[in-house]
Amino acid sequence: MDDLSKTLLYQPLNSALCLRKQIVDRIILLRESLAPGSEVRLPPSRYLAKIYRTCHITVYHAYRRLKEKGIIIVKGSRTYLVPLIKEEISTINQFSSAQEEPAGYRRLASFLPPSLDVAILEMRAEPNLGTISDKMHKAVYSRARGKLAGVCSEKVLSEQIVKKLYALGLYTGMENIFIPGRGTALKAVAAAILERDDLVVMESEQDACPYTIFRSLGCEVAVTGSEEEHGMDMDALQEICRSRKVRAVFIRPDSSWPFGMITSERNRDRLIELSKAYNFRIIAYEFESEYAMTNLPRRLSVKQHAGRVIFVSVVSRASRLWEQAGFVVAETGLVRVLKENDALLDGPRCRSMDQIAIIMHKNGSLCTEANKLIRGHSSRIETISNILKARLAKRARVIEPSCGRFIVIQLQQAIHVKHLVSLSVHQNLNYHERNHHLKEDQTVSCLRIEYTLFNKAEWVNLANALTEILL
Repeated sequence: MDDLSKTLLYQPLNSALCLRKQIVDRIILLRESLAPGSEVRLPPSRYLAKIYRTCHITVYHAYRRLKEKGIIIVKGSRTYLVPLIKEEISTINQFSSAQEEPAGYRRLASFLPPSLDVAILEMRAEPNLGTISDKMHKAVYSRARGKLAGVCSEKVLSEQIVKKLYALGLYTGMENIFIPGRGTALKAVAAAILERDDLVVMESEQDACPYTIFRSLGCEVAVTGSEEEHGMDMDALQEICRSRKVRAVFIRPDSSWPFGMITSERNRDRLIELSKAYNFRIIAYEFESEYAMTNLPRRLSVKQHAGRVIFVSVVSRASRLWEQAGFVVAETGLVRVLKENDALLDGPRCRSMDQIAIIMHKNGSLCTEANKLIRGHSSRIETISNILKARLAKRARVIEPSCGRFIVIQLQQAIHVKHLVSLSVHQNLNYHERNHHLKEDQTVSCLRIEYTLFNKAEWVNLANALTEILL
């Protein structure tokens, strides 16, 4: 640490104010004053407490707060400031000018939680981080009916994820972690643009996660139903818009509920036209889309909607920068690709993954790497589908996803929800999260299962268990 840094850090504290907050603010200011990429070792908490003439517990709690924010990192017995990378100031789906922004809408930038470099934790698609996340879920959560093992489970899970990310050289803080499958990113966006009693339109109220989020915010929800081979029914949406003031429309453009249909080009264009005519925002939830990258230029260009659509899949700096380039990207297995390609790029080595993504996007290598990942997903889906079709022949129809992470099984004979509860316990399925709206005396004739969570042997066991239930 140089003399200037010591002078800034060791200045006396104001005893009339919160000491811990002063320490936190001072270290953040020190980090911002350093040159990008500088690695600075901080003094131990007891030594700093002696300088400030305060209890070392105060400094310890300040350090812990900074660690949760991803500002400092502990390596053994030493504490370091995480290098600050200067990057362009960017916003999520900002309108190109203030005049184009519909009256009554608030900008998102100041409302969203801190961004996360490793958006894969929300997608659960990248092999290494996905495995880490799933193992932590199994260790922390009780699988009996999918209930939480304890009130602090989510915090414990976040702490473990942060530790694993540090070990991989990916520095972030607990505040940046979105627990996989918990709808955190969607809730953050919805809370930013919606107010109590606003009307939200979605395809089906059976899509329990977003439906529950909108209702928890005090919003009214109307449903349109589906149009065969086209996704959301746009005629029904128009009728709702004529009779009510619609604030937002929720849609899964690459995975229509529940069959994984891709929303047709016709309906995409019509949805944009309706949004302009009736002045509503579109919340496009790409949580289940791993194949959006193959259609970037044709289907996800933001130029046509001038920022009216909010893509929620990844709340990360990379997605914002890609939007500035004219595209919205669902990041999937790219963390590993970006880390490997960093060594091949010219220039300074202290780069964020966002910067690497932009460089690779410009030189065309990103599309090549993305296609490799997608071919791997396609091969796995084909293997799993063949297993299910062979064992469930004449008892169910297996529908491969044209996009997304879910395989749909249409049962010829409806089964009781109580059988699903038993199946989820024995086959390690997270039943409760997505199906809490179903009652045990109800019957269902369609199952939607995430293919990325199970290996080949587990799929065989699942198919055999379903066969026994359907006998």
